Amino acid sequence: MNLCILIPCHNDAMTIRHLVNQLVDLLDPYRIILIDDCSTDNTGEVFEDLKRAYPKHISLIRRKAPLAKGYGRAVRAGFRYACDDLTATHLLTIDADMEMRPTDALTMVGKAQAGWDVVIGSRFTKGGQTYGYSRLKLLMNRFFNISLRWLIGTNLKDLTIGFKVMRIEVARDIMWKSNEHGLGCETSIKPILLGYRVTEVPIAWIKNPNKRSSFRIRMYREYAALLLNMVFERALASGRG
Repeated sequence: MNLCILIPCHNDAMTIRHLVNQLVDLLDPYRIILIDDCSTDNTGEVFEDLKRAYPKHISLIRRKAPLAKGYGRAVRAGFRYACDDLTATHLLTIDADMEMRPTDALTMVGKAQAGWDVVIGSRFTKGGQTYGYSRLKLLMNRFFNISLRWLIGTNLKDLTIGFKVMRIEVARDIMWKSNEHGLGCETSIKPILLGYRVTEVPIAWIKNPNKRSSFRIRMYREYAALLLNMVFERALASGRG
């Protein structure tokens, strides 16, 4: 397996160095692509330090104004970069804030090596855990996950998280559109609908006490738009049938 790790970063200078060190030790990745998504702290300086420390591993993408920031935009930029590399076989996407454990990524990679096309790190499947997750955010997330599961007919429990391992062919074959956190939904839903083999493994999500809550109305607005679009497409399909 030639594993390429994508890490979108926005003002993550406090955590990105520790995350990269752990990932290199645990996974010995073929490449780590760090995407600076319009950071205003010293994330760029830490990137340069990491590039010097791991010259064979690290590739850098810098997204600066006037480019619009956004989780989905950053990950899609990483996808484009990784997909141009013909020697990469798998992609791991993980946030830079250390709320997802690199040790869980090791389990996910093992599942991918067993032949799955996409492996989701699941907070909500049996054995999954969340610590410090706000009640409102949990309620909204569970509502969207249950709705998505019903719409696409899957038993997978966590369809909104961005923590995944996928074969590089999945990233190449699908047109990704979301600009924000809706990309976490896209990278679950589209592979399922297109017939790829998708599974999930339990992970622990642990709130970073130094990070401001990621609850954003626009994030759930994007989820809602995705849901409505799927309902509309399902209704059209039923009408044609």
